[in-house]
Amino acid sequence: MATSVTKIEAAMRQLDVAIWLFFVDADPISIRTLAAAATSVLADLIEAKNPKGSWRAKIVDDIGLPRATVQLIINEAPNFFKHANRDPDASFLFNDEENDDALFVGVLECGQVRGTSLHMQAFQIWYMAAHPDRFTSEIPQVALAQTVFPELDKLPRQEQLARGAKFINDVKARGERAFAA
Repeated sequence: MATSVTKIEAAMRQLDVAIWLFFVDADPISIRTLAAAATSVLADLIEAKNPKGSWRAKIVDDIGLPRATVQLIINEAPNFFKHANRDPDASFLFNDEENDDALFVGVLECGQVRGTSLHMQAFQIWYMAAHPDRFTSEIPQVALAQTVFPELDKLPRQEQLARGAKFINDVKARGERAFAA
């Protein structure tokens, strides 16, 4: 059966599945591949209207590296996972905790394009609680994240992920949004 889908719909679905896989501690390479595909499409959609409007573009401006260098860094793992034409026998040292950041940037990009889904909202709250050192306490969502996931950053990784999955399931069961975006 053929299905019509827009680029934003495809990217949102990829990002939602990547987040679900993330919280059930599924294959980190698949998570990264889906997150990278979605984030790239979302950034392209933003940059089509405002060339400096995406988080990808802001990273280029913030760190002062040439865009090609930033793109190489962002795409290094996903490109390794999906191409073998230049290096069929290569191996890659992959840190699966980088998926936290890849997913978070994807959620930010999606928020700029259309708004975020339940999975994306839950991930955003989880991320702020898991990485409180990356945010200032003046951001209202950080306080919410700390309330929803108290001391999440001090728990073992498996417990952090389990709490994120439970949060999504609980919010879904109540038919609510994770938070008002």
